[in-house]
Amino acid sequence: MYRKRLTSALVCTTTLAVAFAPAAVMRLVVDGRLRLDDRAGEHVPQLAGHPVTVRQLLKQTSGLPEYTPLVDRSRPGASEEYLALALAEPPVFGPGEDWGYSKTDYLVLGMVIDQVSGVGFRTYVEREILTATASPPSR
Repeated sequence: MYRKRLTSALVCTTTLAVAFAPAAVMRLVVDGRLRLDDRAGEHVPQLAGHPVTVRQLLKQTSGLPEYTPLVDRSRPGASEEYLALALAEPPVFGPGEDWGYSKTDYLVLGMVIDQVSGVGFRTYVEREILTATASPPSR
């Protein structure tokens, strides 16, 4: 899901990430594959050396700038490109110093899930969240 996408799907992609990224992250935490206090840069090379943690991304306290107003919606793009746009801007605040809703946090969470799961965000959510929680109708 966080691989190359048409920008017309940007809103849909972000909406799905908002809905499922926290559940997917917590599943990875429960399975011992991810820790809330991991630095995002341990899993997303573009953030290597950046102090933001998975917990801060989940709590919307990362301070990462919003990428969506920076996107050229006339052409397709990839998560790495969108993150690069955000990282070219100054932080809104220091990690953990304040709260501010940011779709960039969900973008990064999706990238973390891509790396840690090894199967990508969409496949992981389908297998571990949607299919795992689906149950046959009761009789």
